[in-house]
Amino acid sequence: MFKPVFRSVPKSITQSYGPPRINLPALGLTALGWLAGTMAPALSHEFWIEPEKYQVNSGATLNAGLRNGQMFKGARLPYFDHRIHRFETVHQGLVIPYRGRMGDMPALVREDLPAGLLIALHETTPDLVTYDSWQDFAEFAAHQGLGDPGPKQRERGLPQPGADRWRGRG
Repeated sequence: MFKPVFRSVPKSITQSYGPPRINLPALGLTALGWLAGTMAPALSHEFWIEPEKYQVNSGATLNAGLRNGQMFKGARLPYFDHRIHRFETVHQGLVIPYRGRMGDMPALVREDLPAGLLIALHETTPDLVTYDSWQDFAEFAAHQGLGDPGPKQRERGLPQPGADRWRGRG
């Protein structure tokens, strides 16, 4: 027996629509918004959690993958704990740390879901990108609409053209 999520809705309406469903569009949007707010300025790639279904019946299994790319097209990423700083789900204010198995795809699998909104939080560990040449770094900066990186490099006291290796945040 299930309890309707919306108690003010007449029972006849809940019966005609079946058991309550977990509305998961907020899953990806919440995670993406949270990541965007904490990863300033993450201009090179997008990272998101992509559920296989955005609405899952209560009692069912949620499968959601980690994705990295641009314009919501990109590579599926497996669960690797050394690349994860924080991975949790939140339901009705209860925060539950998530631990998958190394290499799992999809990376997030939650079984026997309770009724209501489920929020998934994922934070990666920092990743350092090393450019082989100043030209590669400058082309990347131009592609991202950042203009000539030379003045900002000098202002921050970072290596200038002619150095062996260039580093930037990717």
